[in-house]
Amino acid sequence: MSSFSSSYDRIDVHSHFLPPFYRDELAQNGHSNPDGMPAIPEWDLPTHLALMARLHITKSILSISSPGTYLTASTPPAAAADLTRRTNAYAALLKQQEPARLGFWASLPLPAVPETLAEIDSALADGADGFVLLSSAHGQYAGDGALDAVFARLDARGATLFIHPTTPCGEDGGSAAPLASRGYPNPMFEFMFETGRAVAQLFLSGAVARFPRLQFVIPHAGGAVPGILNRVVGFAGVVPGPGKGLEVQDVREAMRTRFWFDLAGIVWSDEGQGKGKGEGGVGIEGDVPNNQLQGLLSGCGVGPDRLLYGSDYPFTPEASVVRLAEVMEVGLEAMFSKKEVGRILSGNAEAFLKEIGEARKEVLGDGVADGV
Repeated sequence: MSSFSSSYDRIDVHSHFLPPFYRDELAQNGHSNPDGMPAIPEWDLPTHLALMARLHITKSILSISSPGTYLTASTPPAAAADLTRRTNAYAALLKQQEPARLGFWASLPLPAVPETLAEIDSALADGADGFVLLSSAHGQYAGDGALDAVFARLDARGATLFIHPTTPCGEDGGSAAPLASRGYPNPMFEFMFETGRAVAQLFLSGAVARFPRLQFVIPHAGGAVPGILNRVVGFAGVVPGPGKGLEVQDVREAMRTRFWFDLAGIVWSDEGQGKGKGEGGVGIEGDVPNNQLQGLLSGCGVGPDRLLYGSDYPFTPEASVVRLAEVMEVGLEAMFSKKEVGRILSGNAEAFLKEIGEARKEVLGDGVADGV
């Protein structure tokens, strides 16, 4: 195990947990290779806490990753709601055990609207910091009009939504794909496109404008969003639909004020550095930001005050998490002042989570679990 040295604390807004019963449900419902990945990753709390200590992560916000808790299109809504409730209750227990170090984005049994409405307040009462929404839920993308009642309830609660990508709609005909379609794991590139499509749908459907109290956390430095923003808005101006009239400046303003972007994954390039590979197989020299991050900062108008740290553990293995943290620190220090780097790695999230906790208390009263 390599050592890790850093002068920065971190708050991890993108990390996952897999309760034993959830792992069993994945395997029993055809998800032994979730989204085409080699296997369901191992996870336990002591190992996660040890990794946090190693990387100076003072707090982790846990969530269930793709494929979520509505595991197949044929799953009865009641069964999906039950699995959702059990995973959220498990996360709440973890937060109660480690209130200073753990929080969670609660799952929702979408697209089952009545069951989701019931779960929203239950999860908030359990201390959820917000909700994880997959980019799509069995054919319905985030922002779909069929989910308006859900978004209205979330908006009334001033909720934060962590939008996590999943396997594209329709790719597998509604059944779990045991192996990666087209020969590659979907997280390699499909997740980037799905993130872009979900964010585009949020704007084109008018959901961002119609539900002004919602805040959004977008993973992987925005996925494909920077590359498609101008094209999406340009098309919206010339074709019929609810997105007609959408302006680039409106999207950029929303991204500057209501969107946050985590930096989980391979956000910095080591091209041409020639320094070899580290423990996790990722080059350590990371002083060249890739076009994705450059586009997010310039094309989308996002500043360093909207960037957050994310590890994507355990779907990103521990060795790679450590190496990517090293690369990220080098890359950030090449772009920003040390004060700004500190805010990106922890300060932004600390202030953000404090706002979330205050919003929840405003909705549910002072008796709810503290959010920070």
